[in-house]
Amino acid sequence: MRLERPLKSFLTTEFASLTLRLLDERDANEIFLLVDSDRAYLRKWLPWVDRTVTPEDSLAFVRGSLARRAISSGYDYGMIAGGRIVGVVGFNVIDRNHRNATIGYWLNSLYTGQGLMTVAVRTLIRYGFDELGLNRIQIHVATGNRPSQRICERLGLVQEGILREAEWLNDRFVNLVVNSVLRSEWKK
Repeated sequence: MRLERPLKSFLTTEFASLTLRLLDERDANEIFLLVDSDRAYLRKWLPWVDRTVTPEDSLAFVRGSLARRAISSGYDYGMIAGGRIVGVVGFNVIDRNHRNATIGYWLNSLYTGQGLMTVAVRTLIRYGFDELGLNRIQIHVATGNRPSQRICERLGLVQEGILREAEWLNDRFVNLVVNSVLRSEWKK
C-alpha cells in the first residue's frame, strides 16, 4: 500500500470558475445563509436542514468537520464559484483500515444544472484515489433523488443495491441506492 500525500486545502477542477476549499470556522455564517435561503429545495433530500436553524448550527457542523479532519476520518470542502460558497462536497466518512470512503454533497438550487456538482464529485473521487490512497468510494442516494443519481451515473459509479429504509428524511424512512467505484474501474 502506498503512502498517502499531505492533505490539500484547495482542489482545482476542470471548470476554471470552480474550486474546492477545505472548510473552516469562518465559513459557518456563509453556509448558514446559503442553507437558509434555500430551505424548501434542500430539505427535500437532506435530513439535517430542519435542524439547521441558526448560524451556530452551521458552526457546529464546521467544527464537527474540523474534528473529523483532525483524525483523518472525513474532509469537507466548500464549493467556491464566483468567490462564494455555493455548496459543500466531501468525504463524510473515511475508513483508513479498509481504504474506502463515502461522499456526500449538496448544492444551492441557484447553481444546479450547470455541471458543478458532477465536476466537484469527479474531482473528489480523483483526489481520493490519486492522493489519499483509497480503493473504493461510495455515494448513497435516496431512491427518488434522480438528479443525484444521475451524477453517479455520469461518473460511472455502479449501483450495488438498496439499503432499505436506511435514512430518516423529515417525516419518513427512505431507501438509499448504494453507488460505488473502485480504483481499478476509475483508472480505466
